[in-house]
This record gives sequence, structure tokens and C-alpha cells, in this order.
Amino acid sequence: MSHLFDLSTLSSGIRNFYENTLDYKLYARVHWRGWFKPFATIYRLMSSFVQQINLPLSSKRIEMTGGIIKINDDLDGRNTPRAWVRKVNKKATFVALYSWHQKEDRTYMNIALPLPCSSMIGILELNQIGSELHL
Repeated sequence: MSHLFDLSTLSSGIRNFYENTLDYKLYARVHWRGWFKPFATIYRLMSSFVQQINLPLSSKRIEMTGGIIKINDDLDGRNTPRAWVRKVNKKATFVALYSWHQKEDRTYMNIALPLPCSSMIGILELNQIGSELHL
């Protein structure tokens, strides 16, 4: 984070989250729309196979565990890429490949979710406003 922001002015809680992400617990509670529940079962079969966006059918609160893995910059082609693998009951449920880039005076976090023969991409603009980080 030091190459993106002045850490001395960023909130210690925000800085701690990004520097020690694995010290935090992540919980999810999934609520499927009633009309989609019949399709959710079919979707779940596919998502469990590809191990991506593999959301549970239950609406109970669940803990997502996992880890962060460094990815070779040369293979990925982006700045300091990391994979954040999230698991439910030791099975991969979500894999996101994080990196960042700058354009002019703006900083962006770019997130890729690998899918069969494609990727889903998310771009978040990062702005430090006082001690806060706005995404």
C-alpha cells in the first residue's frame, strides 16, 4: 500500500486490514430470490465444478476461510498480482485476482474473476480522503 498512499495519514484500521487481511474473519449470508431458487440448484452444479462464485444455497451465516497467494507478475501481466481464494467448508467458493494500476493521477484496483474461457473484471477507483479510503 505504501506505493499507492501516504500510510502515515491513512486510518490505522484501514491500513491494518489491507496489510493483515488474513487476521480478519469473513462471513457471508446468501439470500436467493424465490423465483431464482429452482435455477440456483442448476447454477450451483456448474459453479461447484468451476469453483468460482460458488455460493451456498443456504441462507445461514457461514464463515469464508482461505488465503492470499502471490502470482508471478510476468505470467499475469499486472502490478504485484495476488489471488484471494475464499473457501466454505474447505471448498473453493470464490477466487479473485487483485492488482492495481494508475492512469494520470488516479489509482485503480482491478479484480479479475477467472471463468471458463473468460474473466469477469471489476475496476474500483481508490481515493484517499483524509484518513479514509473510498472505493
